[in-house]
Amino acid sequence: MPSELFIQQLKQYSDIEQIVSSYVPLKKKGRYLTGLCPFHSEKTPSFFVYPQTQSFYCFGCGAGGDVITFIRRIENLEYMEAVRLLAERCGLQVPDDAENDHRSQIKKRVLEINRETARFYFDALMSPQGKEAYNYLIRRGRDRKTIRHFGLGYSPKGWDELIRHLKSKGFSEEEMLEANVAMRGRRGKPFDRFRNRVMFPIIDLRGNVIAFGGRALEGDDGAKYLNSSDTIAFKKSRNLFALNFAKVSKRPASKFATFELGQEMAKRLEQKNTSMICSVLRGTDGKTDRLRSCRGCVMDCAQIVEEVLFPGEFEPYDGPSEL
Repeated sequence: MPSELFIQQLKQYSDIEQIVSSYVPLKKKGRYLTGLCPFHSEKTPSFFVYPQTQSFYCFGCGAGGDVITFIRRIENLEYMEAVRLLAERCGLQVPDDAENDHRSQIKKRVLEINRETARFYFDALMSPQGKEAYNYLIRRGRDRKTIRHFGLGYSPKGWDELIRHLKSKGFSEEEMLEANVAMRGRRGKPFDRFRNRVMFPIIDLRGNVIAFGGRALEGDDGAKYLNSSDTIAFKKSRNLFALNFAKVSKRPASKFATFELGQEMAKRLEQKNTSMICSVLRGTDGKTDRLRSCRGCVMDCAQIVEEVLFPGEFEPYDGPSEL
């Protein structure tokens, strides 16, 4: 953990007005600034920034704190991740900490594995062995543009095709297990976690591939849906499919919806030009954390009508039967 002296220096270099205004449009009112709160839906500004005390507070939802707290909430980060992000923005070097540095190195390798795995799955989908998965997506109303936009892929049937590919790229079996793209069998031999599935990469707000969701192809006896387990880079209860596109969307946000119909519905709605759709990962609870991450990414869009939609309540489609 960085020293208190470093944290104070970091806050000194990270002016809260500049940091917050890069996420939220602010208006100056005397000695403070106001804007629409990025952490809950509102029409009248109740979010205040106080440059003199380098703090913020929302009288609507009670969110408040210093610049590190703001970055943690708006970017959905752990404490040290927020510190590093701020340090990078203001050009400071975070002091070495053996334990934190080790965790950072592990997380870096996990993210590198995930990125290479996403490429492998995409290439497999576009190859002859991915023809069945590709045709399945086309039948479900996808097109090549949508497939490329979301980075969809296919996990081959073989037990170790991904493992052999990642080994050729210099990754170890232990790193693959840490990333949860491989699992260890009863006899200790690792095998690919996802096999013969249409694959959906889960991407965070900063564009990192942090996990995967997989849907079994028709006729497969395995579980219909399978998600990555929690890793050092991924917490299922705090992440959403397609959240990265919601953050960078330039379309007017006439509707912002989270729902539990899975990744396929998110792609379908996005393809239909519905503004900013994120899909809650199947098999998760803790809705508050996920809604907080949603609200934190949409402050730079026009107006948001927030509506939480659950299976069977979205009119154009018939819920899970559509999947």
